[in-house]
Amino acid sequence: MTPPIIGVCLSTGRAGTMYLEAVLVQTYGDVATIRHEDIKDRQSKPNEYLWLYDSEDVERIGRDRDVAAYLEHVDRSATDQPYIDVGHGNVPLLPLLIERFPDRIRLLHLVRDPVLVSASNVTMGQYCPDAASTVGENVGLPHPGQPRCAHPEFAEQWNVMTPFEKNLWRWAEYNAFGVELHRRYPSVPYLLVPAQKMFGNAEQIREIARFYELADRDPALPRKEVNAANPNLTTMHSVGDEWRRYVDYPHVLELAEQLGAPVKLDGLDVRMRKYAKPTPAELRRFRWRQRLTVHWLVSKLRALFRQTTSRNT
Repeated sequence: MTPPIIGVCLSTGRAGTMYLEAVLVQTYGDVATIRHEDIKDRQSKPNEYLWLYDSEDVERIGRDRDVAAYLEHVDRSATDQPYIDVGHGNVPLLPLLIERFPDRIRLLHLVRDPVLVSASNVTMGQYCPDAASTVGENVGLPHPGQPRCAHPEFAEQWNVMTPFEKNLWRWAEYNAFGVELHRRYPSVPYLLVPAQKMFGNAEQIREIARFYELADRDPALPRKEVNAANPNLTTMHSVGDEWRRYVDYPHVLELAEQLGAPVKLDGLDVRMRKYAKPTPAELRRFRWRQRLTVHWLVSKLRALFRQTTSRNT
């Protein structure tokens, strides 16, 4: 009997992976194990393991306690049905997964506009020095001073680069790694999908499902964007005019064009506003909109009814 496939998704994060997870869980949750980031950067250690392919390196990575636990988890999860992890945490471990589970890996390469991704990652606190008190995690992030990377020439200026620029560098590292991975392992099934073609596109979701060897079904598309940037995040970590420095990174722009996710200049100024620091009024409006739900209104009415009843007795 052929063992179930193991689906992975090479991305930078903030590229639509939570949207994809939501669609796949709603549509295929009864026939496959669908996950998002079953392993985090602090465990997969991209600052140590990204760009390591050699057999000795792969064997050493497999002895890492966190990595070994993840491999056991994947093995258990893929025993009886497909296991699909669309998060980016396992990206440094993909050569190891390919070696450990031969003929079972299906590699989806999900790519989004580098300017939007980099700005969105800044709002999550990525590469931000004061991110410890936010949702961002900076443990294990790659940098150009590590032993192997595609663009070590940025090491000398790393300390003066903004978090946005560091995220641009990371975007190129992850996506160049994906291109190289496909070159080194041509027998591994590979599907390149620009993220913008996936949102709200039932046929693109069907193609991804077929790629993961899931039966053809009508996908349950979310009604709105999943895990979008919002003023609660940008009030802590925002992006100012430094986003305009993307023009100083031609290697990023060239790779984005190559992968079908170019930076769209038309309307870019408007799109970048949602990553800027909100005014106090904008933050208040957002929080009131978050609060004004049916559940909140019902709870308030019930509390008012109990108070009225108590006064009348």
